Amino acid sequence: MTAVLDIDALHVAVAGGPTLVDGISLKVTAGQTLGLVGESGSGKSMTAYAVLGLFPAPAIRVTGGAIRLAGTDLLGLPADARRRLRGRQIGMVFQDPSSFLDPLLTAGRHIAEAFRAHGITTNMPSRVQAALARVDLPASAAARFPHELSGGQRQRVLIAAALALDPAVLIADEPTTALDVTVQAGILEVLRREASARGLGVLLITHDLGVVAENCADVAVMYAGRIVEQAEVRRLFRAPRHPYTQGLLASVLDPGRDAPPFAMPGGVPPAHAMPTGCRFHPRCPLVVAQCRTTAPPMRDGVACWRAEA
Repeated sequence: MTAVLDIDALHVAVAGGPTLVDGISLKVTAGQTLGLVGESGSGKSMTAYAVLGLFPAPAIRVTGGAIRLAGTDLLGLPADARRRLRGRQIGMVFQDPSSFLDPLLTAGRHIAEAFRAHGITTNMPSRVQAALARVDLPASAAARFPHELSGGQRQRVLIAAALALDPAVLIADEPTTALDVTVQAGILEVLRREASARGLGVLLITHDLGVVAENCADVAVMYAGRIVEQAEVRRLFRAPRHPYTQGLLASVLDPGRDAPPFAMPGGVPPAHAMPTGCRFHPRCPLVVAQCRTTAPPMRDGVACWRAEA
């Protein structure tokens, strides 16, 4: 299938400092959800910021690669053209709605601003109501302020604003964090429905493998700024090939498994102190000398010298 969003050999770095995203490639196709999974600090959110051109600090910048939206390289566009694509062609749902909703604006006003930012000012009440209905919120929610909404309702308002102009791609960065299971299920159902009904391509960033299993067609596993494994979801869960992927899956609580969850030793290294060779080697139970000196290439969907072992 043709990718609506094609990230090719992307590098992101701090000016004069460490590399944060190191040569990753991802493809998001229309009507499908790609999961991007990994521990905190792996570079997942930084990848999203690179697509949007919205880094959290001015010193962070793309230093190599390409980001193509329907064949157009976003990195070659002027800043104003890139800005016009946000919302209209690429929607973004951030992790914590409380940080992105102005407490002085109603939910309806937030959604209306998404239209006004792109010069759309007519029929605003009906547009807002349609956007709310799209995420299963009643029309009365338009008059409520963020503090009058539950966490799940606030997240739905963000999704409504992100989808208001029917973008081709939606990036959802940990959209269900801190929500209870039933609320989480409702949020994810909205994303599944939009992908299926409207051909929306979704990049779902998460650390929750259960969310990936239930909602994604394909998955990319990210560690320390690099993709270490990519596969169709069922294949990856059935037969993970990278030791990091195996550790992530073994760490999930499984009532059908006799053994307790596996606690993976260590943590993701900081960007300024990345190990040489395979970046996972200090935590890997299968490490050999080659792993410590030479980074493994991506071959057949996995970057590991010991994949066949």
